[in-house]
Amino acid sequence: MRCVLTCPNSISKSENLVQDKMKARRYTIYISIVLITISLNLLAQSPPAGIGSFDGVVTPRNVLWLRADAGVTQAGGKVSAWADQTTNGLNAVQADGALQPNYIAINANLNSLPSINFAPTGSSNLHLAIPDNDLLDGSPEMSFFLVIRSAGSGVQGILNKRVTLNNQQSYRLYRDGANFTADISNGGTASFGASDNTEYILSTVYDQNLSGNKFFFYRNSVTSANANVGATLPNNASDLFIGNFNLGDLRSFPGDIAEILIYRNALTAPQRVIVENYLGQKYAIGLTTNDIFGNLPTYDDSFFVDYRGIGTVNGTIKETEAVSNALTIRESNTTLNAGEFVAFAHDNTPHADNQTSEITVVPGILDSHWARSWYVEVGENGVADDGAVSADLVFDFGVAGLTYSGSLNNYVLLFRDDLTNDFERVFVENRALEGGNRVVMTVPASRFK
Repeated sequence: MRCVLTCPNSISKSENLVQDKMKARRYTIYISIVLITISLNLLAQSPPAGIGSFDGVVTPRNVLWLRADAGVTQAGGKVSAWADQTTNGLNAVQADGALQPNYIAINANLNSLPSINFAPTGSSNLHLAIPDNDLLDGSPEMSFFLVIRSAGSGVQGILNKRVTLNNQQSYRLYRDGANFTADISNGGTASFGASDNTEYILSTVYDQNLSGNKFFFYRNSVTSANANVGATLPNNASDLFIGNFNLGDLRSFPGDIAEILIYRNALTAPQRVIVENYLGQKYAIGLTTNDIFGNLPTYDDSFFVDYRGIGTVNGTIKETEAVSNALTIRESNTTLNAGEFVAFAHDNTPHADNQTSEITVVPGILDSHWARSWYVEVGENGVADDGAVSADLVFDFGVAGLTYSGSLNNYVLLFRDDLTNDFERVFVENRALEGGNRVVMTVPASRFK
């Protein structure tokens, strides 16, 4: 469904093995002298899918965001730095050219987006490292997300915060032969089967505050296992190693890493699903369960800007409101039930009013429309156009830089099933004005799908 607002006159989208062949190498952290170009507009962004904030004012706090399509410093295909896209400045670096991983500008296996490859070329200690920072451990809750393509076999370090095995060790995520394994220092280990030459979204959620199971590991949104843990994750004096276990280890990950997210809180189940769908859609990795976006046959992948979602896994813990630039969608009449989600995004068409190109003009009835439209998908348990969710669609004229006409009667809601058909009017059960320039259209479940 693609929605726009319109009006007649103006407006209207295990590794528990003894380390061997330890190779002592010194590396230099040289953030102060390495040239890292960070786009200011990236730093102005919100976290992926709009979940949380970078500074913790809104939880969950996204403390690290590494994405291979932004902030990579490389020369001759060798990566010397990978800049954090949050405002926390947790940049990953590698000064030693012999230990630098490889930059893949176009990875056909990851939706033709860039990745960083840690396959050894003369050295098996390839890695990037983030200097120790209090934001990276010392918390009763944390969440981790990685987009990877697996390769090779045996024990491989992927994301590990430690000095050496059991020395200032906070957490590990690694491949141990047939399995991916995640664990934390105060107990809690979970494993999932791993296949070669396969793309994965791996996520872990650690919550010492839960009374029962507190550590979860997911692969493409499917729960593997969970475990009890004992205490708050300690604040260890260790760097975070990407693509290996630690300095001097000979077991680098012979695969690709495209994106890493770390949160200093345990994401709720719906928040996790929404973030996993952001990653799945971006890298064209199918989710085994909880696929909530881009499932309709007429979906156009240009509609992925400001992707957002609301919903619930169990019917109790919910995400009830999300904002995609000038459009807010929020649950109406407590209608979000177990397994129901609404996901939406736009194609970055600039806001403008008095548009007539995509409607049949009927003078005095339908004169013009708002230029931007949004793709909106409602579903239940991963089935598009299922469920029974009613919602408020809130169009913010102030954010869009447009002018509210002064009369609610000037506005109707339009939709179409694809990019070529004519728009049709949507029945709404209520129209309201909030804050002087936000038009609210309440759409019943029978029409919202």
